[in-house]
Amino acid sequence: MKAKKRSKQPSNPRESGRDLAEGARRHLADRRFREAIAAFKDLLKREPSAEVREGLAAAYAGRAQQLSDKGLLKEALVMWENRRLLGEDVAFDPRQIALLLRVGDLRAVLALYRDEAERLPAEMAADLRSHLAAHWLAGTEDIGRDLPPDDPILAHGQAAREALAAYCRGDEAGLTAALGVIPFRSPYRDLVQILKALQRLPERPEEAAAQLGRAKVAAGFADLHRAAVLATLPEAELAEQLHTVGESAQRFALTLRGWSRARQVLWLELARLGPAPAPAELLRLMIRHRGELGPDWVRRRGLRLLKDDFPKSLQWAAQQGLGRLSEAERQLVAAWHAERRPDAWAILQAWRSWAAARHGDAAAAPGSDEAVEVALALRRAHGRNELLEHLPAGHDDELEAAVVGALEESLGYDPDDRETHLGLIRFYLVRRSLKDARRLLDLAQGRWPEDVRVLTAALDTAIAGGAFKKAAGLARQILALDPINGGARERLVNAHLAHARKQARGGRRDLARRELAQAEGWANTERLRERHALTAAFVDLGEDDAAGIERLRGLGQRLAGPLDAALAIVLEGAAFGDDPKAILKALGLPPTRAIARDDLLAFLARLRGQLDAGERLPRLVGRLLDKSLKAAAAANLSSQEVHGACETLRRAGLDDARLAFAKVALKRWPGAPVFELHAFEATYRGNYRRVSDAALDRLDIAIERALREGDRRTAHRLEELLKEVDMPFFGDPLPPFPFSGDSLPDPADVLRTVLNTMGLDAVLDQTPMSPKDKAEFKRLEREIGREALIEIMLSVIGDDLEGGAGGGFGPGPLLPPILGGKGSAKAKGPAKAKGPIDKKGTKDGARDATDFIQPDLFE
Repeated sequence: MKAKKRSKQPSNPRESGRDLAEGARRHLADRRFREAIAAFKDLLKREPSAEVREGLAAAYAGRAQQLSDKGLLKEALVMWENRRLLGEDVAFDPRQIALLLRVGDLRAVLALYRDEAERLPAEMAADLRSHLAAHWLAGTEDIGRDLPPDDPILAHGQAAREALAAYCRGDEAGLTAALGVIPFRSPYRDLVQILKALQRLPERPEEAAAQLGRAKVAAGFADLHRAAVLATLPEAELAEQLHTVGESAQRFALTLRGWSRARQVLWLELARLGPAPAPAELLRLMIRHRGELGPDWVRRRGLRLLKDDFPKSLQWAAQQGLGRLSEAERQLVAAWHAERRPDAWAILQAWRSWAAARHGDAAAAPGSDEAVEVALALRRAHGRNELLEHLPAGHDDELEAAVVGALEESLGYDPDDRETHLGLIRFYLVRRSLKDARRLLDLAQGRWPEDVRVLTAALDTAIAGGAFKKAAGLARQILALDPINGGARERLVNAHLAHARKQARGGRRDLARRELAQAEGWANTERLRERHALTAAFVDLGEDDAAGIERLRGLGQRLAGPLDAALAIVLEGAAFGDDPKAILKALGLPPTRAIARDDLLAFLARLRGQLDAGERLPRLVGRLLDKSLKAAAAANLSSQEVHGACETLRRAGLDDARLAFAKVALKRWPGAPVFELHAFEATYRGNYRRVSDAALDRLDIAIERALREGDRRTAHRLEELLKEVDMPFFGDPLPPFPFSGDSLPDPADVLRTVLNTMGLDAVLDQTPMSPKDKAEFKRLEREIGREALIEIMLSVIGDDLEGGAGGGFGPGPLLPPILGGKGSAKAKGPAKAKGPIDKKGTKDGARDATDFIQPDLFE
């Protein structure tokens, strides 16, 4: 026979008890409540102390809460009862009352109330009484049978019921009298505060909201208080908060707000669909209530629900009861659907199709409602994407022409749209198309001869055309209408200064000084006076170099510092058409030693002002100030100031200086995502063929850190940069080469296709050429034309044109030397058909007549 195993007895019972206690506390801290209960029960048998009972009570409470959270209410009640039986020295937990009320065991609650109320803390006792008072007020008669008549729940309860009844029947005097009977320390005191606030709600809602906000309500009347608070909220906030309470509280709050029964039913049905109902479910609800909502409104809004799932949505919309859509309605939904993606071509064509379906061949009188509908459709593609501001010159010319043409065409239908006139004038000025700008300006001035914004556009046009005297007259006209117009005053000063430079370059310094004298009278700010003094100094330089240099030296001393002064002189020198290198040398500028913080910040502010004004930054800035800017990177700036400096230098194209600032910043703030971004962009400058794996790893790490720190803007910029770096060799397929079958194309035709598709800038950016060589190619294109340039490029490519891998001619041998690899610009697709609106007013894009007057269709 095998010997029975004997359990090992602990050699030291005291030490075993200590280990057991530590284990029980560890289980409790780790929320392993079942293990903690078992350990504390064993410990209680060994050492029945108050400390052990408290630990066991905590374990029971934790386990009870776990079971409640899982919906095991009866099991949770067992845990609470076990906890209560541990003895009087274990503090009562009001969560036990809440659970008993949740399961409807009022007898158990009453028993606890009789046994525990006297020894509970005052706040817990108040919560318990308020629970029972609310139930008695709601008609739970069992409470009245089990309590003595002098208990405050019964003693004050009748007055509370009378007060509630008086409020419901609108008896102000009866309500006031009943509330006056209830003492301050009554279990119904919260009801008193709520009813007093509700008395003020119809006439003084702000006071009612303030009183409810001050009320500290016990648990029993918390739901009533919450519903009353909801009734005082603004409409938009109410819609969000109603989802946080139950249906009975929702109905009470909505009734307090005066909502009709039908409106409540509609809202509650909507609430049951959840915060983001499916479009088909929402449409079904709207159609079911079309009598209350109005059939026109339901149809108009119902169409909106179809745009995301178009064209499949047409089927389920008919099934839900919306019926068959007219052609105009179908085109309207198609246009909304097109706007879900940033494809300006698709948007423009879709709205043209709506207009054609909406109006057919009917002529629309300019300015009529029908014509305005057409005009709005034509402006839709631009209005959604601000295309005129975001299409750079020479890029996607076909789309640009289509958008501009649509806007010009819209003015034939709606000639009173001032914004479109002004937007097109600004666009033509940026593109240096003065003839078109003047044509539209004449139309605008004919309609609004004294409009300040139109006069300002005329002033800008005059300055762009070099008509400085005319610009001065327009500026005075603007100031006569709007004396505090600082922009016009500044334009006037700039116009006089520009005319002074023009006269000085032509050798007429006497006329230049006359212009300076006129400008001086209008230069009423420090910035304008500084600009005037700079121009005057350069006028002096051409006549007396020593006097001009001395004047510039005095002016530089009044500026923030030598770096700021150097930039001011370079900008003014460029405006005169001069290279101010000799002037800077004579003045001892720019500094190459350490730059003062204030001087650097002033320099950056001046540089930003130049860029914000839309003025081009001369190449001289980088060439003459590069060393000083790199030295300035050591200035003691904050992280935000360094970031601002990097952004300004990015806009200015000063990447060498930007890289210096980013590197210094990364030494001070290692791994900072925004400086990793600036360092990467300034290092590679769009040429991503030579990006190292380590640099890409740093981008990935920077994205993760930016997301952790909540900097979503920087994370997005880094992600977009990474996408650009990872762009395949050709993003989109190039248009078909101009040959068919197995015949070899003319190399000049292939190169012409590439250049016309991508543009010379994009092609050159993908080559290893130096900036000097790229500039030479661009100069050649301007001087000899693209066709002659193609011949030169063919001779440069040379032998690569003789054949590719495998002996056949194709993009392989020709394009890599030109386009490089990663980051090549996307080629435009084949030309898209444009459906112009005919002179009668039809077009190929659309919208709804009654709804066009109601702006929700275009929102």
